[in-house]
Parts: sequence; structure tokens; C-alpha cells
Amino acid sequence: MPFLILLLCSLTFAGPKIYELKFDMTLEGKNVGSGKIMSELGKTSSILKKGSHTIEITLTEHPSKNPKAVMINFVIKDQEGKILSTPKIATSEGVKAKMAQASTDGKEFISVEVIANEVRP
Repeated sequence: MPFLILLLCSLTFAGPKIYELKFDMTLEGKNVGSGKIMSELGKTSSILKKGSHTIEITLTEHPSKNPKAVMINFVIKDQEGKILSTPKIATSEGVKAKMAQASTDGKEFISVEVIANEVRP
């Protein structure tokens, strides 16, 4: 019986994983977002407005199940709500990850740099 109580207590005190994201994003050569934000794993809790663009950020566990790895999903929308791009970056905690995507004419369409660090109490 003491094992069951200990197990229940440890499950009760396990809180959500919160990450601090430092990021820099350009769209068609223009900076559309940069800075630091806090985001909870599994929730679209970070929505930024920069000029005429909206950026939604959702963190999920990386499919590898590596406890230090996260998948960062971005959704970039224009002022009408039309989705312009949905870049995804897989990274490990504390590692700067970069990605760039070109448009059909070969010019850089979007570029994202991000570092994710879990915030511990």
C-alpha cells in the first residue's frame, strides 16, 4: 500500500513542461518575429502578432521519445488568416536549430532560428 501512495503523490506533483524559446524568424526577407517567449508542451499557447502577420507556436514531444528533444511547430498567417507557412523544427534542449525554406523562384521564403530550454522550478 505505501508504494501506491508514493506513486500517486509523484503523479500529482508532475507539472506541465514549460519551455523558454529564443527565436528569430524572417519571411520574404523581413523580420516577422524575434525574442523570448514561454510555451507549454502540447499547447498552442504562444501567439504573436508582428505587423500584418500572426505566428502560432506549438511544442510537442519529439517522436524519438528523447526526453531532451522537442518538435516546434510554427504556423504563420497573413492579416486575413491565410496560412503562409507551417515550418517545423526538431531540436534538443539548449541547441540552436535553424531551418530555411525557398519559394518556387529559389529565393528564401522563410528562415527560422530557435533555442528551446526547459524551465525548471
